[in-house]
Amino acid sequence: MLSLSTRIQLLGEGRKVKRVAHESKPAERPFVDIAIPCLPYQSSKWWPKIMSLILSEERYGKVQINKITAVSSALVDSNKNHVISVGKKRENYVDSNRKEITADFLGGEAEWIFWIDDDTAPPKLAITKLFSSGHDFISGLYYSKAEEHAPVAMLKADDGGYRAIAGYSPGAIMPVDIVGMGCCLIHRSVYERIMQGHTLYRRMDKTLFAFPNSQIKDKEPVNSERFDPYIENGILHEPAFPTELEEGENYPFYALENDRTEDIIFCELAAHVGIRPWVDTSVTCEHIGLSTVTEKDYEAYQLHKAGLL
Repeated sequence: MLSLSTRIQLLGEGRKVKRVAHESKPAERPFVDIAIPCLPYQSSKWWPKIMSLILSEERYGKVQINKITAVSSALVDSNKNHVISVGKKRENYVDSNRKEITADFLGGEAEWIFWIDDDTAPPKLAITKLFSSGHDFISGLYYSKAEEHAPVAMLKADDGGYRAIAGYSPGAIMPVDIVGMGCCLIHRSVYERIMQGHTLYRRMDKTLFAFPNSQIKDKEPVNSERFDPYIENGILHEPAFPTELEEGENYPFYALENDRTEDIIFCELAAHVGIRPWVDTSVTCEHIGLSTVTEKDYEAYQLHKAGLL
């Protein structure tokens, strides 16, 4: 296995890191990688809260921080905290950032990955609280910056879309269908089961996607040169071809497609293999922008909507 310093050097140089099989290491506190796909700059309000989270876990938590991976970050290439910063300008491609971080995580030794956005601030000991729930895929709760400040956790709606959770008991831990990745703890087995339960395909435009094995009806691809995509009875028919990852590609756990965010795609891939995300509503985060959105803003909007404020 490549040493941590070697992996840092290779990522810093933009070279492909050799992926190796995971080797579990017994530890009194399980290893957790912290993952931050981000813009080059973050709010000054965000940094102290993230440092407080990390310090609380190191001093009092039930987990051990293995490393911090930040893509498109203002952090330096390597420091004593083992922070990886890949200086690629992907400001609008969070899906690419997440895929790169995930590949590094799966090639490492940590059992868990904890996702933070560069505008969400989880509370102290958030990782320990989520870990203690016993769920392999669980998120804390934060609230949209839009006017209604809806919780960023959703259930499937009758129309096929998703709707924000509502009417939940404060402090409840509940299964949902979609969670954001701004405060999300995931065990590596979730990623492994997704890969085992899906086959990689390419469209005619060479884009890569994962499709559930249980829904593959015919494994013989058509000749793309003789096939024009068409719609029949509201169903789009287009060729897709089994494939493997090419040099420089990472597994498509995340994708920004059809105006849907990358976290939706990941949750749907997990659902295909029988995994639902959970949300712990007691782990509430601040959502930092020009102003900071908290649970109180959501509650105030609900009271205003009901004519009580």
